[in-house]
Amino acid sequence: MIMYGILTNLEYDKHWIFKNYYYSLVNVYGIDNVSRVENIGDLNNIKVLFIGDEHFLPNKYMWMNDNFINRCNELKIRVFIFNNEKIFNSMFPWNEDIQKNVNKFNDFNQIVYDVDDSDLIGTDINKTYMSKYFLSGVDMSTEKKDKIVFIGNFNNHTYDKRKIFLNEIRDRVDIDILQSDENLTMGQYLNRISSYKYVLSPLGNGNFVPMRYYESLFVNSIPLQQSTDNIINKFQNEINSNRGIFFKDIDELIEKLKTPVTLNNPYYMEDFIIEKVKPILDDKL
Repeated sequence: MIMYGILTNLEYDKHWIFKNYYYSLVNVYGIDNVSRVENIGDLNNIKVLFIGDEHFLPNKYMWMNDNFINRCNELKIRVFIFNNEKIFNSMFPWNEDIQKNVNKFNDFNQIVYDVDDSDLIGTDINKTYMSKYFLSGVDMSTEKKDKIVFIGNFNNHTYDKRKIFLNEIRDRVDIDILQSDENLTMGQYLNRISSYKYVLSPLGNGNFVPMRYYESLFVNSIPLQQSTDNIINKFQNEINSNRGIFFKDIDELIEKLKTPVTLNNPYYMEDFIIEKVKPILDDKL
């Protein structure tokens, strides 16, 4: 019997998160002990089911089926969910309905993206560090520009607050602000941010640290993470480990940029799984 199964989507190329979960788990548990779950029949061969983003539509269509949930419960499968969406008080009200279905699993753990959700549910934060799997696709030998870059969306109306923030910061610091280019491959995007010393990571549509923060660390660029009090509270380990600059306003950022920052040893998703996920599962298996 294969011990671990994962419901994810390796064919999706618009971001790296699904491949990240799969290859991190393979690196931790071994290729012979991890299989993809592509239909309800695949549940017969596993003891633990990982769901890499329960809100992603193809994933949701499979696991939110009552037959799928009931089968997990019948087989006493332990379910571990890597959440990547704000659940409560979200701009997407149906996210709370999705969470009601999560609660139908008899035996599950869920780590969440949003720090306020973490407080409401009483669970840990899903910190999506990148897997070592992606190292071969990035050229980190390029000399970095002593400059800040932001690459992302800001013209969509859902990012109105971000747009205001970017307009304010461009008048205060030396920064390149670039709209996302969907034609870039993941490797090209990572190589682009790798060419800058600093990467600005503004808040998005929730109270969470976005993937941009982890991408920056991965390419050894210094993330400048816009934060709230609760993010700072939940990310004390990252702050104390010199994994970037966390700031609440532009004045604070400018002041902190006056002090040189040296990133500590790399930390990958495999390390996070070994440190935070594996102990939870090992305690039950």
